[in-house]
Amino acid sequence: MNYDNVLAGSNFTFPVIRNEHVAFKRSYELVDDKVLFTTTLTADGQSVSSFIPLIPVTYNQLVQMLEQCGFVHIEAYSNFEKAPYASDASALILAAHN
Repeated sequence: MNYDNVLAGSNFTFPVIRNEHVAFKRSYELVDDKVLFTTTLTADGQSVSSFIPLIPVTYNQLVQMLEQCGFVHIEAYSNFEKAPYASDASALILAAHN
């Protein structure tokens, strides 16, 4: 999850995952200093939701933590195909090594 995107003020929602039996919805909403992660699972006409408050950690915070742990080479991507990191992307993937 790319919290820089969420903290920019947009309520972020992933596409709904559906098959013939269930639908799974995930969204992130900024609430005070936390990000409220909401999931809703719908099956047989009934829905169950779960809410988890998350502490957002930004790209800069993660890089700083990795550097403090001694990592020298840090690469950031927006997806697993290694597209360059963008603050408005939905994903943040970091690869770090010494």
